[in-house]
Amino acid sequence: MDDLIAALKLYTEKTSLTARELKNIDVIMLEIDEAIVSAVKEIDIAKSRDPAMGYFEAKEIALELGRNFFMEKVTEAATSSVEYAYNPFLSPLIELADDEALYKVTDIGGGWGQKISVHLAMDEVAGTIQDYADGVESARGALGVKDDRDGAKASYLWRTRFYQGPRYYTTINLRLASAPGKAPFWSLLNDGNKGRSMSSNIDGGVAYPDVSPTHFVEETEAAIEREFRFQMAQIKDRSDTYIWDIQKMILDAKVIKTRMKEKINSISLKAEEMDIISKELGVDKTNLSATKLYKAKEQLKSGQYKERYEIGAPGGKRKRIRRGRFLKIVGGFNE
Repeated sequence: MDDLIAALKLYTEKTSLTARELKNIDVIMLEIDEAIVSAVKEIDIAKSRDPAMGYFEAKEIALELGRNFFMEKVTEAATSSVEYAYNPFLSPLIELADDEALYKVTDIGGGWGQKISVHLAMDEVAGTIQDYADGVESARGALGVKDDRDGAKASYLWRTRFYQGPRYYTTINLRLASAPGKAPFWSLLNDGNKGRSMSSNIDGGVAYPDVSPTHFVEETEAAIEREFRFQMAQIKDRSDTYIWDIQKMILDAKVIKTRMKEKINSISLKAEEMDIISKELGVDKTNLSATKLYKAKEQLKSGQYKERYEIGAPGGKRKRIRRGRFLKIVGGFNE
């Protein structure tokens, strides 16, 4: 529509219009009317379509970034813990980020105010705490640990003799290798291990080392939800700008159409005046120029010419008209 508006604007700046130009103007005005109708439809479509499209775009971006959020949060959590900074723990946790089944999304509301609730399906994808307990029991069996051992003594030996020694790494590797799931220990890192009940617990035993809650799961879920809201706001701003641009274009088109109509009306009125003036002056209308006539009137009024004004007459002759009579005839022209 911009090109049509620009073309019509050029015509509004003209002081006179030929029949051919008027015909072109009619065509442009019709094309602008059609463009306005199409633009109004586009606004209606955009208003109904944009929230839905915005939702899918925002969701896609948020989940794509969610992978980074998860890796960032789980790395921070693991490295803050003496136990889980160990690579055999950290690596399987990071690998979870690429599993699309991890991210479960529930829609809340609709339109531009729509939100999402994110749930990381950790038990389903990473494994459960029972899976890890099964791995612990399996590792004990492989190492020949007695079932009736003293819990307090076993904990003491683990803390003072085995922890982060050769036996420790062997035990951990056996646990992870035999436990179902990719990283079934995740809840110990997320929720902490204090007072945590596991079927592999030994009566009288105490978990070592203490692991404080990190809540990397909840923090990742919250980060994805925030990103979705941010993206929806950004997309809405773009949509509003797009709709506003169309509305402004429609307004510009209507304004230029009004100016064009006013210009045509002005020229039409001027043409009627020219008919009257040519008859009063006794000259052919084709020898009169509205612009030159107005200019001559102003010059005569300011005394720039002599008492007589020469003008083309029929037969190619020049006709002289006294200043006073000329001003009387054209006095109100173009005012």
